[in-house]
Amino acid sequence: VSDQLILNTGAELIFGALALGRDNTSTIAQTISAGGKISQTNSTSFVAHGKVTIDSLENDVVLKNSGNDFTGSLTVENGKTLEITDANDLNLGATSVSGDVSIGVSGTLDQSIVAGKGLAIGGDFTVDLGDGAGSGDDLSLLNAGNSIDGDMTILGADQVSITTKTALHIVEAEVANNLILNSKGRLYNANGWDVAGTTVINAAGQDVVLTAAHDFKNSVSITARSLTINDVNDIVFDSITLTGNLKVTAAGSVTATGTVKVDGRTELIAGGSSSDIEFNNVNNDFIGSVSVSN
Repeated sequence: VSDQLILNTGAELIFGALALGRDNTSTIAQTISAGGKISQTNSTSFVAHGKVTIDSLENDVVLKNSGNDFTGSLTVENGKTLEITDANDLNLGATSVSGDVSIGVSGTLDQSIVAGKGLAIGGDFTVDLGDGAGSGDDLSLLNAGNSIDGDMTILGADQVSITTKTALHIVEAEVANNLILNSKGRLYNANGWDVAGTTVINAAGQDVVLTAAHDFKNSVSITARSLTINDVNDIVFDSITLTGNLKVTAAGSVTATGTVKVDGRTELIAGGSSSDIEFNNVNNDFIGSVSVSN
């Protein structure tokens, strides 16, 4: 047990049981730097009150024991790969990892929104929040400087809000409540998303390509260049604003309650003769050709 830890080593670093800071009101900064892999022995816990900064000098950081608890912000610099588990909420500072990142928390995962404090992840990014609906286990990554180059997987989330300055590839998403995505790059996917709440996507000037077996159980609002979207059931749009083309495929009905504006072509495909296609807002504006089939 220590109030403060400032540790620099040129070799691998393996922690046993570690408790830093006196309580969760501590503002004392903890600083760790190692020239080798940073890990911990089995069945131990890393508990830190106050800010923790880890510089792994292009090595792996593996702190995934279930008892770990970072009550202040956690910053990981110059990581090769990163595996973190936290028994409660986790707040990320500026984090740069050239490879894959895996984070499991029993609470909310969020981050600093200060300019220059975003995530820079070169590989795949997996977030497991565990509990889902009504748990309050939210994923909130709203720093405008975020960059996630690999595939992103979101498991067990209640609410999800993500902002990125580059393309975003969410291969899987389990969202028990609302999903909000803001992307300055292309937004696309490999596997289906299951979203119980509303979905809002803002990717102005970019293409949104969601062709997998999605299930959007509530309304969908999208601003983008072009949109291609698929739903395994009915799909209901609140609003759509596109400077390019729109293609919607659903196994059920395709409807829109709000305003739809499409500058390019529109293609709407519903799931059979018993499924409806309804876009009846008086302010809708389809500038290009429109085709409808079911």
